Amino acid sequence: MPLTPLVSWAQRHEDIYLRVELTDAQVSFRSTQRQVNITLQKEQRGWWERLTRQERKPVFLAPDFDRWLDESDAEMEIREKEEKKNRSKSQRHEEKGFVSLTTVMLFVYNLVQFLGFSWIFVNMTVRLFIFGQDSLYDTFHTISDVMFFCQILAAVEVLNAAFGVVRTAVAVIQSIPVFDETKLFSIALPKAVGASISFSYVLYVYLVLMVLGLFINFRHLHKQRKKRFRTKKRKAN
Repeated sequence: MPLTPLVSWAQRHEDIYLRVELTDAQVSFRSTQRQVNITLQKEQRGWWERLTRQERKPVFLAPDFDRWLDESDAEMEIREKEEKKNRSKSQRHEEKGFVSLTTVMLFVYNLVQFLGFSWIFVNMTVRLFIFGQDSLYDTFHTISDVMFFCQILAAVEVLNAAFGVVRTAVAVIQSIPVFDETKLFSIALPKAVGASISFSYVLYVYLVLMVLGLFINFRHLHKQRKKRFRTKKRKAN
């Protein structure tokens, strides 16, 4: 005689959660699971006094205490979800504003650099055509202020790159718990293994490579600058 499986239930204002235990039940299909979880959506939002129509509770039916919440606790859970959703929206708006500000700053920076170096190029070219080789003696003095300003901006851009790496690293670190919780982009392994490769591992590797890349980049810039100054000193001697 087939046995009736134990059914545990819990509810929210919009959903019903059922958990069917298969430990002592005879099933007509092959399954390696010990239980089946079912989520049903209520036709009308509300709170039920019981799962069945009859007041007498069936023997096989029991509360699912892992998910069980009182009505007040369920309402509090809804408010917390709404607050979290509102915070996420506000953060997205702030990020959009930040991206817009960053775009404006980059546009202004590139525009100033373009105008500055364009002025230097035009000035040197015009002086070369007008004065010929004589322009080589005082051309640098005429463009030195603009050249100095453009080079200072370039140095500031190097610092901005370093701060950009820091901001990116912070964003990646904050996103790791989200990928661990949602299992988004995770690679599922066979059931025999009983695990999966989380996408957060890729983010950890990315953080390490990003720090190494920043170090290698600055090291390369330092070597090139040192090599350049050493060449100038040799020519001066």
